[in-house]
Amino acid sequence: VPSLHLCASRWYEQHKFMDEAIEHALAAKDFDRAVDLIDVQADTLWQHGEHRKLPRLLNSVPDELIFSKPRLCVFHAWYSFISGQQEITKQCIQAAEQALDIHSDHLTEAGSQEQDKPFVLKNRLLLGRIAAIRAFMDSFQGDTNGLIRHAHQALEYLPEQERIWRSITALTLGDIYGFKGDLVASYDARFEAYRSFKTADDTYYTMLASSKLAITLRAQGRLQQIIDLCEEQILAASKFGHTLSPMKGFFLVLMGEALAEQNDLDKALDLANQGINLTKHSGNLVFVGWGYISLMRILFSRRELAAVEELIQKMENMAQESN
Repeated sequence: VPSLHLCASRWYEQHKFMDEAIEHALAAKDFDRAVDLIDVQADTLWQHGEHRKLPRLLNSVPDELIFSKPRLCVFHAWYSFISGQQEITKQCIQAAEQALDIHSDHLTEAGSQEQDKPFVLKNRLLLGRIAAIRAFMDSFQGDTNGLIRHAHQALEYLPEQERIWRSITALTLGDIYGFKGDLVASYDARFEAYRSFKTADDTYYTMLASSKLAITLRAQGRLQQIIDLCEEQILAASKFGHTLSPMKGFFLVLMGEALAEQNDLDKALDLANQGINLTKHSGNLVFVGWGYISLMRILFSRRELAAVEELIQKMENMAQESN
């Protein structure tokens, strides 16, 4: 049976059915071949917004094989980071940088040589993506100086056509303004990223940018705009069924908090509980954590202080378990 899967994988590859070629290589447990095929296909999957398929494939092969492919290391680092797997993220970033450093002298020497330009551009692209991820990591750690440095590196290395990665970087620049308390500039940067993702027709990252926008609107007290934005994104997430359920959960929670500010406490609690049920098994600790904080605020408004204390304890336990 493994031999038949391998034959099928080769046939599909020859006829340009790359998804099927990968699946049959995995079924044959020929992980070397599977990794080579995924490496070829990764950018296409990313650009087509297949943000559930790519991490599933990466999780189907041994990490040590991914570490031999700098491009796959970058994608694996990103998906590991947004799912809260900090240690794997660091390992992937270090493996990618180590692989690129092997060619660092060649990269420097090749800068003025016309025949080596594809090599230079390829490596600058990967270095730009790594810097974008590092900027996002700096944002979650509150490291403003690191965030500014890595964001500028990302924008320097990433070409204009790398719209999604440049927009991810723009989201982090919105974080910088947010840390400084400049909410108008923060909103503008995040809205620009939102518009860019929407133009690229990437549903997942449009929703990611919308979540940042909604947080900015909350800080500005623009409650009806939060509700309108959340309703729009909940509808978009519903079209994709379970695929985007954690994101849908986040918007339900945030909408609930806005309703609590409008004193609709019963509906607020109902939406927040719905949202947390969608996020808590997702592995995305950002959504889970934000959901609990929003629920705390709603419960506090309802004067259910014992329930608030219980949630605080739950979050402290999460922090100890997940770093």
